[in-house]
Amino acid sequence: MTSSVTYDGNSAILERGFVYSNNIDPTTDDSKISDAANTMGSMTALLEYLSPGTTYYVRSFATNE
Repeated sequence: MTSSVTYDGNSAILERGFVYSNNIDPTTDDSKISDAANTMGSMTALLEYLSPGTTYYVRSFATNE
């Protein structure tokens, strides 16, 4: 999956990536893949080891200071 951070809120980005869950509205308390670059711009991730026949919901996220 691919997403991008286009605005940092005028504050340094501390973490960014993707959260996923079988709940319709995943949060950073669910499973998370963080991107190594804490900057604005594109990010990609590959979800592995998911259970077959299960619906997953995925959201991108970024946190700043």
